[in-house]
Amino acid sequence: MKKDIIISIKYMIASTIILGFAYTIFITFIAQTFFYSRGHGSPIVSNGVVIGSELLAQEFKDPKWFWERPSATKYVTLDDKTNAPVPTGASNYGAINKDLKKEVDERVLAISKDNPAATITNIPPDLLFTSASGLDPHISPEAAYFQISRIAQARNMGSEEKNKLVEMVRTHVEPPQYYLFGMPRVNVLKLNMYLKQYYEQHPDPINNK
Repeated sequence: MKKDIIISIKYMIASTIILGFAYTIFITFIAQTFFYSRGHGSPIVSNGVVIGSELLAQEFKDPKWFWERPSATKYVTLDDKTNAPVPTGASNYGAINKDLKKEVDERVLAISKDNPAATITNIPPDLLFTSASGLDPHISPEAAYFQISRIAQARNMGSEEKNKLVEMVRTHVEPPQYYLFGMPRVNVLKLNMYLKQYYEQHPDPINNK
């Protein structure tokens, strides 16, 4: 019995050292050395300042920008300097839930204000329904293309500039993970940062100050 206790204690100490310390240090070294960006949360940097992450959505309300997918939680905005924890989660509403219908109707109304032709039948579903995490940074290519008319109108764009928006979306479409899992998608924050950089280089003195 005494021998078994000693063996158990030795095993516990060895396991703690190997799994609690050595393994953690090894994995941290691998992440910091070979996957530096991912190991630090996949940050997006603008002018030397971290303004977000590729993994977390941010809220855009101005019609001049591409909008993210709706969320059941509060997004972090570009102006948020509090570094507060980001809440996550879904609404868990069922398909016939009255609150869900109310929220979708409100989103249809908000979208139709800038796009009178928008209806619940032609708006891409990911602009009307929240994701499971509530922080999904991606939308479908269809949802991105759908917003081009609104952005072009808000920025008083001509047909040539509108075509550039189409090209921006096309070049930002990401393939399925490893070309096997999921669907093509567009990272909204990265797309808006590209749009911002474009207009900083091609300013419109009236509409894009």
